[in-house]
Amino acid sequence: MFRVLGNTVVRYWQIILVCWVLALIGISSVAPEWSTVVQNGEFAFLPGDSPSLQGEKLFKRAFPDDLLASSIVIVVRREHGDQGLRPEDLKFIEEKLKPQLEKIADPDKFKAGETGKKEAAQAESEDELQAGLNPSDKKKNSSNISRIRTYTDKTIGDLLQSEDNKASLVIVELSTEFLDQSNGKTVESIENLIQHDDEFKKSIEPGLDIALSGIATVGRDMIRAANQSAEATELWTVLLVILLLIVIYRAPILALIPLFTVFVSVKIALSVLAILGDWGVVGLFSGIEVYVTVILYGAGVDYCLFLIARHREELDKECTFKEAISNSIATVGSALAASAGTTMCGIGMMYFAEFGKFQQAGIAMSLSLSFVLLASLTLSPALLCLAGRLAYWPQTFNERVAISAGWLTPSSLMARLMQRNCTGYIWDSVSVAFLKSPGKIWLSTFLILFPFALITLACYGNLSYGLLSELPSEDPSVVGTKAVQGHYPAGATGPLTLLFKNPQINFSDPQGRAAIEALTDDLLKQKEELGIADVRNMTKPFGIGAADEMDKAKDLRGLAKIRAISRIRLIKNYYVSSEPDLENHVTRMDLILE
Repeated sequence: MFRVLGNTVVRYWQIILVCWVLALIGISSVAPEWSTVVQNGEFAFLPGDSPSLQGEKLFKRAFPDDLLASSIVIVVRREHGDQGLRPEDLKFIEEKLKPQLEKIADPDKFKAGETGKKEAAQAESEDELQAGLNPSDKKKNSSNISRIRTYTDKTIGDLLQSEDNKASLVIVELSTEFLDQSNGKTVESIENLIQHDDEFKKSIEPGLDIALSGIATVGRDMIRAANQSAEATELWTVLLVILLLIVIYRAPILALIPLFTVFVSVKIALSVLAILGDWGVVGLFSGIEVYVTVILYGAGVDYCLFLIARHREELDKECTFKEAISNSIATVGSALAASAGTTMCGIGMMYFAEFGKFQQAGIAMSLSLSFVLLASLTLSPALLCLAGRLAYWPQTFNERVAISAGWLTPSSLMARLMQRNCTGYIWDSVSVAFLKSPGKIWLSTFLILFPFALITLACYGNLSYGLLSELPSEDPSVVGTKAVQGHYPAGATGPLTLLFKNPQINFSDPQGRAAIEALTDDLLKQKEELGIADVRNMTKPFGIGAADEMDKAKDLRGLAKIRAISRIRLIKNYYVSSEPDLENHVTRMDLILE
């Protein structure tokens, strides 16, 4: 079969080149925009029975007004001096920083002049300000910001002030998950405000430092780092392949053939995946193109090198260029197909993984490998036919390639070493050793590798990966997280939320409160073991060290008591569901981890 393919490619190489070019142009032109066919976030890819996904679904039912899926945390701090944050600093947060963030959240609202903004502010009640953006305007507003919380927030405002009074947090709650691509625009808008807006920077109190943190900022930095890594990987792959081919074959034109082959196959593969994703045939997650590109470059260059190496061997046998191409496909084609098929089957096994991203990656990469295999067996030989005797320039201009040192003078040391074929002698010695003592070589290899296998099994459960530890130290999220950790527990910006549902218990009455307190006590007994820094719930909304709001309200009178009761009602709605089907039977508990 591959003999027929080789003869066909040699005979109709012009038509094959035209077909590949037309396929590249045609498929790329009809393929939809990549960003329109990929899924963002993480929850959509989890198994349906995973605890976090079930908890997320229950949370949306129990607290539909709490649209927090991720957040951007702005830490405002004053490090120098014993006084900490001054009244002017807090005034800056409420009167300068927050309005600018609201402008980012709803720019249309701020298109009018300052007079219009003041009138709009007077028209809003205090409760509307506390609730953040109006949910009814969400469809009109393209922003994913759902709420902005500062130290004045009635429910969690006290938690945003550090105990040393040197820092205050501003929480920008988002309705999108932390790895959603749309978060990048929001994070960059806030970043530009803080770092590049000269007018805003003039309003910052002297000595006040502002940094960005939060899980959405981490997600933006992760996506950006992944894209930069993919670009760097692709660039270095191209450079190394060029260097490798020039060093081995001393032919710059020859180096372009595998690069062009892989480039075309990658573009076509990604376009086909985009079309299939648009049709709903395959699922695609944001970032899958990085994995597809990297594996296709690795496999495609490998296949092309096999073909080129065989082509050079055929030329050394005094074959013509076209005879060498046909013989190369006939002899190497089955090996390339078997290698690609094995890889496709192996990667295709990812389809049976539980995590949706692994499933999609397995399908996409396996399908894409077929394009690079086809290109290696047809496009690369056609390009060799097109290049003809110039492919190995400057070694020869004859029909048959002479065994020479190319750019090197025949009397040079490197030329003499190449003519002696030292590498060929080494591989011949290795093959003879394998034939002579296969058992001894197998046993020696086993004894060398077996200890490493034991080490792998022993350390299987040890994970060194972390969201922040994998990012560059100068990234905004890393710098901001360090700023937060200087004044708050490590998990202050991303608490672990536990949901409790019991149709038999009313969590708003004394019996329900007692159940929550008992559970809290049990958790605190394992505080060190579980790494818990603080616990917040309906009975202790501001942490285990704060006074009970109910007890504080008992000692108040008049308007102070009315305000305290109103605050307790807000706290109850924050921690206990008020939805008709789940009213008072679902409560939340936030764990702040060390």
